[in-house]
Amino acid sequence: MTYTWQEQDADEGHLRGPTNPSATIAGVDPYEDWDKVTRPSSMAMNQDSGQPLRLMQPVYVELMSVRPGKPIHTAQDASAAAQKLLDICSESPEWIALPDETAVCLTNLSTALKVDEASLRFFVFRPENEAYNTVILRDKLPYRVLRVGLVIPFAEQARPGPPALRSPPVATVATAIIDDQIGFLNERFRATEDTTRITRVWLQGMPTFQKVSGKPTVADVGRELKPDEIDALLKSCPFEDEAYREIYPFGVPFIPSESVTASGIDFRTAQDLLDPTFIRPFGFQAGHGTHVLDLAAGYPCGTAPGERPILAVQLPKLAAAETSGARLDLFVLLGLTRILHWADTAFHDKSGNVTPISVVVNISYGFLAGPKDGSGFLEREIARLVRLRNQRNGRTIKTVVVMPSGNGYRDRTRARMTLSKDQFETVLLRLQPEDRSVSFVEIWTSRKPTLTLTIAPPIGPAVTIPLRGTGVWDWMDGPTVIGRVYVQDHDNTRRRVVIALAPTINHDRPATTAPNGAYGLTLLNTGGDDLTVDIDVQRDDTPSTFRQYGRQSYLDHPRVDLIDPETFDSVMPDPDDCPVTRSGTMSAMATSGAKDFVVVGGAFDRHAYEKAALYSASSGGLPCEIDLSAVSEETRAHPGRLATGLFSGSTAIFMGTSAAAPQVTRAIVEQIAAGGDYDLSATLDPAESFPGKDERLGAGILPFLQEPGRVARRDEL
Repeated sequence: MTYTWQEQDADEGHLRGPTNPSATIAGVDPYEDWDKVTRPSSMAMNQDSGQPLRLMQPVYVELMSVRPGKPIHTAQDASAAAQKLLDICSESPEWIALPDETAVCLTNLSTALKVDEASLRFFVFRPENEAYNTVILRDKLPYRVLRVGLVIPFAEQARPGPPALRSPPVATVATAIIDDQIGFLNERFRATEDTTRITRVWLQGMPTFQKVSGKPTVADVGRELKPDEIDALLKSCPFEDEAYREIYPFGVPFIPSESVTASGIDFRTAQDLLDPTFIRPFGFQAGHGTHVLDLAAGYPCGTAPGERPILAVQLPKLAAAETSGARLDLFVLLGLTRILHWADTAFHDKSGNVTPISVVVNISYGFLAGPKDGSGFLEREIARLVRLRNQRNGRTIKTVVVMPSGNGYRDRTRARMTLSKDQFETVLLRLQPEDRSVSFVEIWTSRKPTLTLTIAPPIGPAVTIPLRGTGVWDWMDGPTVIGRVYVQDHDNTRRRVVIALAPTINHDRPATTAPNGAYGLTLLNTGGDDLTVDIDVQRDDTPSTFRQYGRQSYLDHPRVDLIDPETFDSVMPDPDDCPVTRSGTMSAMATSGAKDFVVVGGAFDRHAYEKAALYSASSGGLPCEIDLSAVSEETRAHPGRLATGLFSGSTAIFMGTSAAAPQVTRAIVEQIAAGGDYDLSATLDPAESFPGKDERLGAGILPFLQEPGRVARRDEL
């Protein structure tokens, strides 16, 4: 093994090699680029058909005027730009495809009499290696690229026709959820034995593309079910597992497969070829999304209060399993956009007129690394969509997003250091053996730092990188890239350094393997001003109920040796004299700080040394706060929260702040249904409220309430 470091030519401005030929170093997304470097060989070929996989990339864009480089200011600008993009999509269907929402959005914009700011940003799909390119066959696309997502295999299949619909329900507020493994047939979500309370459920999956001559190629991302279809399943299938097998006929859970080709090959199985270890057994009793939805909106069959509809988006398997969040932003944003569209169009008032209603959206997901100041892509765009809808609908119709604070308090994934002139500090990144996932570390500092970063791998030479300007450094094992360092400007004030490392065991591509062990990360301030540096290890573990895939990397330091007063382990960082810290461990996805963006921590109900759950993250040192908390651990002897399993009558226990968030979602829905607005302080237990916001528990703890119709788990004392 010959380990070397090689700097890419910053003057060239593009990444060397075929990974991203149209991407500049300054503009490339490191997660998307590293996915190409470490992609499994199964991505190249469909093993069922023997044909090369056609690969598309989701691209989040902002519509621009047909006048080059000019933003949209008037309805005429928006109309002309939307029509031009539709024309290009019709003329070049092989080069660009539109999700349903984008096609509708552009069609509406092309005839709009005023500019709808919320509609100016949307997703398109572009062929691999063309995603960053804004020219198609010499046609200048009227948009600018904001984000490029990871590549997605796709299939060309026919789309089923729309079913007949019930009359739109009358409602004032809907409970919405974006999650995975949603048991939408469970009796906890039914109005009667064979009618559902779910107004819409979108089972996201691999995009399929419909081509019609002379029209834009439309991408279907999975399958949307309406109440009539769900009711028909309930009536035709005496057992829920039979109904699910109609939806997932190939036995692969939670990946919609609507049809097969004439040869009998289902091209959606390409998704399984990407990561065969991620398959969950069909009928697994514990469904994360089912559990969360029960806590947020579950009632015994037929007992739910009137006007309590449910909107649900089920994430595809890859997005749920990729805990770094690299595949999450596309599907979450698509899901949120569709939920807000449903909330505007799927309900009517008592006079029968279509009317927008309030909606509370629960997103029980998170990731560890990011800017953590509200400027990250996903949290910024979610806050933008919520803000624009609330501005458009006024004070009587509310849009609220609820998120968990994160579970990384004791994971040792964060460090913070303040360096004076000529001062340096070193932390160790411990890459675990037999980690089949890629690992990322993000380092955040000021835009113009006088810093150098020295990386000392466990094997081979160290490298010192000046953190000025933009650049890319490759860590090579012979001719193979096994690590890459990206230095980029995040905005006008901050600089981001991303360290990407290959898996420590790689059966698919053995050459693309990074050595496990301790990587020294040394930062030296060579200037005159004090500099604060934040280091976050990105989440890369395996979610519960998936087969073991990733093993979480973590930070270490000689002063991580104090006795933890709750666990009695000697793994606590010295809070006064150690760069590794438990402060600021909030999920980066939850750090918006925006209005109507509610962040929830986890708490013990009783019998604990401290009220905060062991894992519940801290907002210490961040510009955002945790709003409140809810019980995610009943007692030390009764961990987690009890709710329904996937099938009716079953029970599951999940712990984590993702089990706390839906309880707050339910409380907000109850308040809006009663009075049109919500007040978080009114939901708190007076005995568990705090004069100021606690950095882990927020303003207080929501009272512990057993879900309606659920047998008590323990006797109250």
